[in-house]
This record gives sequence, structure tokens and C-alpha cells, in this order.
Amino acid sequence: MGIRGLTTYIQNRSDYYFEAYELANTKLVIDGASLNAQLYCNRTYSDSIFSGDYDQIAHCITRFFEDLLRCNVEPLVIIDGGWESKNIKL
Repeated sequence: MGIRGLTTYIQNRSDYYFEAYELANTKLVIDGASLNAQLYCNRTYSDSIFSGDYDQIAHCITRFFEDLLRCNVEPLVIIDGGWESKNIKL
């Protein structure tokens, strides 16, 4: 659950909110769902650039993790799993 429009708001004002930082020699916790969205959509500037070209998305993901490892950054990817909208009580 997020705040509607927050990502777009921050992205449109990135010069104001972000500063360059060289990340190295550390561990990094990554939200797996957000990483997927960033690599698949935002890095390619299209929602459908891969269209089944799984080798291309695999290359994009591999390059991301290789860049982290090159900087001695240990990625810890958290994937929260699926959910059901059913209201079942145990």
C-alpha cells in the first residue's frame, strides 16, 4: 500500500529531493516488487518493451546486480509474496 501519486511527485522534482551518492561496501535491502517495476518499466521507458523477450529483461536484471556487486554492495531482496482478497478467518 502506498501513497497515490507520491512516486510521480518525487520523480518530477528529483533535482530538489535527490543528491548523488556513491553506494559501496554495504548491504542494501531492496523491495522486490519495486525493483521489478523500476527495471521493467522505468529503466526501459516503456511498459511493453520486452514483450516476451525474456533474455532482454534477464540482461537488464543481471546488469543491475553486477553493478551492485562491483561496488561491493550485498543486495538483500525482499519479496512479500501474493495475497488474496478473500476474508477468511482461521
